[in-house]
Amino acid sequence: MAAIKAVIDSAKKGFRKFLLVMATGTGKTRTVISLTDVFTKANYATNVLFLTDRIQLVKQAYDNFKEHLPSMSLCNMLDPKERNANKNARIVFSTYPTILNAIDTDKTEDGERLYTPSHFDLIIIDEAHRSIFKKYRAIFDYFDAYLVGLTATPREEIEKNTFSFFNLEGGNPTYNYPYEEAVKNEYLGDYFPVENSTTFIDKGIHFDDLTEEDKKEIENEYKEEGKSDFEEAPPSDINKFVFNKDTVKKVLEELMENGIKTDAGDKLGKTHSNSP
Repeated sequence: MAAIKAVIDSAKKGFRKFLLVMATGTGKTRTVISLTDVFTKANYATNVLFLTDRIQLVKQAYDNFKEHLPSMSLCNMLDPKERNANKNARIVFSTYPTILNAIDTDKTEDGERLYTPSHFDLIIIDEAHRSIFKKYRAIFDYFDAYLVGLTATPREEIEKNTFSFFNLEGGNPTYNYPYEEAVKNEYLGDYFPVENSTTFIDKGIHFDDLTEEDKKEIENEYKEEGKSDFEEAPPSDINKFVFNKDTVKKVLEELMENGIKTDAGDKLGKTHSNSP
């Protein structure tokens, strides 16, 4: 509610760009769904564009809007059938290259350009610290719309400054909900890093330091594979061996099997400070 109020107050002062910096897991998408509802009901916006740089996030956002704003017409631009059938939908979901291409290709029944500069009144930019720069900035120069950026990690580099893009100075977003505050409010659970290491990951493997049993095993393995005698394996080689695709796969399998579940066990849930 505070985020929505901050945007509305800023809009009333004449601002057209807004940046919401919210910790991961604190409901950025749910917030802009409510913001979209407020903007449309207050006649601030008729047509809305939701932009993200990943195909999976387009579908995720589409599903969330469909659940919470069932009365609004939606269009997933990445679905060819839906794009043709619902091209006049009030809320359009797209990746950057798709909408950039659609500006030139999508037409009305009269053959006119569908996505004119005034077509969208509100553009929501998911993960606003990433693809808003360079060639995709042309999208925001083309459309005359309110811009709402969402991110947990704004950038402050000279050539890629998220705050500067939204005309915000001094690293002050329109609204900020940091991780520490989310933990304090028991909306998120704090994390506790656990460090584990082994001698062979830190120092590598040296043949002379091995037990006689391990020496024989390695010698036999090298003979079978036709390799030269083993002398040592530096930590960098060990890391490549340990942290490979198979290791990552096993970690993900463990997470999917033993992680907190929601939706009758179909989805991974978010941790909470009151979780066991």
